[in-house]
Amino acid sequence: MLHREVNRYGAISIDRAVVDGWIDQVFAAHRDKVWLAHYRGTVSDVMIRIGNIDALAESDVLFTEKGLFVRLYIVLRFGCSIREVTTDLMDGLADYLTNYLELPIDNIEVIVTGMLSKNIAKRHVKKDYRSLLNSRAGLR
Repeated sequence: MLHREVNRYGAISIDRAVVDGWIDQVFAAHRDKVWLAHYRGTVSDVMIRIGNIDALAESDVLFTEKGLFVRLYIVLRFGCSIREVTTDLMDGLADYLTNYLELPIDNIEVIVTGMLSKNIAKRHVKKDYRSLLNSRAGLR
C-alpha cells in the first residue's frame, strides 16, 4: 500500500499499482517515442529487436510527508525533443495524480538514460516537475 487516508467516514487506500496504471496511461500517448528503462539505461539488443524494451523497467514511487514522489527512467527515440517529451510526461502524470487521485505532489523526476537509434546511446539528463513549475512562474 502506497498511501492511506483516514477520516471519520472511513479509510481510502491507494496502492502503487494504481499509480503504475496512470504512468502507463501517460506513456500510451508516446508509444513509439519513449520507453521506460532502468537506472543504468541499458537494455539488451535482443529486447530492442523483439520490441520488449519495457521488460526491465524501473520506477520509484514513494509517498513522502510533502506528497507523492515519482522518479521515472526513460529511453527516447533519437530525434525526439527531450524537453518536449519530458514536459508532456510530467504534466500528464501530474494532471492524473492531482485531478483523479487528489494526491499532493512532492516532485516528479524524469531521467533520460539513453537515446535509441539502432543501439542505445547512454545519456543522463534529469528533468523534474518542481523546476518546470518554477520556470513557468518566471515567465509570467
